[in-house]
Amino acid sequence: NTGDLFVQLRLALAFKRWADTEPTNLARSDPQRVSTSAHQALEWTTVNAAEALRLEDRIGSITVGKRADLILVGGSAINQHPQIDPAGTLVFQTSSDDVRTVMVDGKVVKRDGVLLGVNLAELTNRADESARAVLERVRAAVPQLPGTAPAAFDAVADLVNANLGS
Repeated sequence: NTGDLFVQLRLALAFKRWADTEPTNLARSDPQRVSTSAHQALEWTTVNAAEALRLEDRIGSITVGKRADLILVGGSAINQHPQIDPAGTLVFQTSSDDVRTVMVDGKVVKRDGVLLGVNLAELTNRADESARAVLERVRAAVPQLPGTAPAAFDAVADLVNANLGS
C-alpha cells in the first residue's frame, strides 16, 4: 500500500461504512444514510489518535499549550475543487501531493511542497536499502511467504535489488 495517509484514511472510512451497511447491502437494499462522516474520520487521525497514544494533553487538537503540529493543504489543483465541505475535501479529494506546508512542534519542516533540511536523495536511498535488508531477512526466515508464489517473491526482491543497483 502507498504511504499516503490520506489513501489509508479513505480505505478505513470505506471499510467502516461497508461494515456498517453490510446487512442492508446483502438484503439488496440501499443504505439511507452514511454511518460515519468525513469529519468523524478526521477525528480518528487527530483527537482519537492522540488519545490512543495517551498524548492528548500534548497533541491531537489545536489548543493553546499543545504542540503546533499542523498541515496546510490545498491550492489550485483540480482535485481540491469544488470545496463544498472542508472535511470531505480532505478525506476524499486530498493526497500527500496536496500538502503544501507542515509544522512539527511549531517548526516549519515543509514549505510550498518542499521538505526543508532533508536530503531527499539520501533519504530515499536509505529507504530502498532498508527495504532490501528487510526482504533479505524475510527471505532467510520464510523462503516462501504464505499465499505468495516463489517466483513473485523473487521478482519483488529482484526489482528492489535492481533499483538499488545491485
